[in-house]
Amino acid sequence: MKASAAPNATRPNAKSWREVGGWLGMIAVTLAFGLNAAHVIDDGLTYQLLNAGGALALFFVCLEKRDWPTLVLELIWFAVSCWRLVN
Repeated sequence: MKASAAPNATRPNAKSWREVGGWLGMIAVTLAFGLNAAHVIDDGLTYQLLNAGGALALFFVCLEKRDWPTLVLELIWFAVSCWRLVN
């Protein structure tokens, strides 16, 4: 008889990776805002990349959680940041 393998408690699952992505997204957006407000960075490349990356990460967390209003906000935030990057 084959013994069933115990689940690996140290191996992160997909949900925990999405949570990490959500936290990193929140940090990126907040960092962009804080550094810009403190005049450490302008609203150029670094600011827009932090905003776009953070919004995209938060978008996927909102998608999984079916948080539609915040998902739309993050989609708009991402789109505006991308628009600023190319213009």
